[in-house]
Amino acid sequence: MRRMHLGLAMLYCGLSLGIDYPFAAFIAALVIAFGWVGLVHVPMRRLLLIVLVAFGVPFTLRQVQVAAVLGVEFWYRDVLYSVLRRVPMASTFFSVPDSLTLSKYYEAHNVIKWPGGGGPVLLLTWAFVFIRAHVATLGLLSLPLGLAGVYAGWIRHRVSGPMRAGLALLVALWMAVGVTLLVFGEYVSVFYGVLLMPLAVHWVVLLLGLTSYVLVAHRQCISSFAFGKRRFAVPAGALLLAVFVLWRVGTEVRNIVALPPVGYPGRHALAELKGHSVATLWISSAPSAYTDQWAATLQTARWLVKSPHRFVFNPDEDYYVFFEVDRDNPRYRRPDFLLIPGLQVWGLTRRCQPLSGWVLGFADGCSDLTMPATQLAGIPLYRRGEDFLLYDLRHLRRN
Repeated sequence: MRRMHLGLAMLYCGLSLGIDYPFAAFIAALVIAFGWVGLVHVPMRRLLLIVLVAFGVPFTLRQVQVAAVLGVEFWYRDVLYSVLRRVPMASTFFSVPDSLTLSKYYEAHNVIKWPGGGGPVLLLTWAFVFIRAHVATLGLLSLPLGLAGVYAGWIRHRVSGPMRAGLALLVALWMAVGVTLLVFGEYVSVFYGVLLMPLAVHWVVLLLGLTSYVLVAHRQCISSFAFGKRRFAVPAGALLLAVFVLWRVGTEVRNIVALPPVGYPGRHALAELKGHSVATLWISSAPSAYTDQWAATLQTARWLVKSPHRFVFNPDEDYYVFFEVDRDNPRYRRPDFLLIPGLQVWGLTRRCQPLSGWVLGFADGCSDLTMPATQLAGIPLYRRGEDFLLYDLRHLRRN
């Protein structure tokens, strides 16, 4: 049974590489932290070997695959450029080609260059942006609560019962997040901070859970104090529990009002376009999921000023990450529809900034569609909603 558990753990660790390298680094650091805080009773040398094998084998296979398909020279340059671009501390010692040069190099090999990268090491700024995003969603009380968690984690050896294991896990999660932020810098602060992708959410949920456990366990605590000649008894435990519950409920209600859960803009209209191609802002896979047909992501705004009679796209210039096998096929130059979703993307002005703009919610209802609607007044509007514009481009083929 122990071997089966070990094998499954190593399998899951290896699969994390398929999500993202920073996330895999977080998992690797977390496993090592488990051993350091005593949650995993395995000698550290053996634990390091397990991590090395679990992550090293799939990583090596991936590198062999890239080298076999694209050549050893490209593989070497890709590894070098990726490290220099995605690990800020490495780029301080070695130079990396500019973004335009790298884009052309990768495009020549039909490979997507990961956006961003490079820049100076600004650890305090990254940490501030990361923490600010979570404070914006959790509320100001999360700051003293987080500091209390740090203190409790520091003195965890004085605590008995299930709280000791919970605090040890909290410390391990903080260590893993800190290592990931230190290695990958701005990418982690933005992707897992401002965009609130699930990484730090693990310790947030644990911290709130431990706080709830402590408050419920001490809900009957009474504190007394003297005022003049009289002595008063205050149900401190019950009051703190009530404050905590009201804080969490109020914060969650505020978050839902500020960023209500919504579906993809124009999804019902897209579902009616089965078999039709769509050009759109943002990720093309979303429209394609509804239309069951190819879609393209527009990366420039040149189409806004084009004459309706010359509304023809160039996949090499107008589309982002367009790697269809038959990309030279003329049909890719003339999609059937143009979708402009009301997302927080380039080219759209903003009417508001929920949560002070510290958290980026793509479908937050604040993108203004007035400008593209005015610019595209000569194009037949197929459907319009509060959060999308959908234009019919098929008639342009006859003009």
